[in-house]
Amino acid sequence: MNLFLTSIFFMPVFPLAPIIGCAGMFMAYWVDKYLLLRRHKRPEELSGELSLFFANIIPYCCLLQAVSMMIFSEAIVEEYNE
Repeated sequence: MNLFLTSIFFMPVFPLAPIIGCAGMFMAYWVDKYLLLRRHKRPEELSGELSLFFANIIPYCCLLQAVSMMIFSEAIVEEYNE
C-alpha cells in the first residue's frame, strides 16, 4: 500500500511512477512468497514451552490491568473534581 500510494503521489511529476510501482509490487510479492515458502522457518523459541509460559502469565496480566485501571481512573476523577 505504501508503494502504491507513493507512486500515485508522484504521478504528476513522473508519469511512469504507477508502472514502476506496479512492477515493484509484483516483484515484492514474488520475493516475499519465495522467502516465506523456501527460506524462513519457525524459530526454536516458538515451541510449546513458550506457549505455556505466556499462558501462565495471563492471570498476572489481568491483575496488572485492573491495578492500572484503578490508578488511572482515580487520576481522572481527581482532575474532574478539581
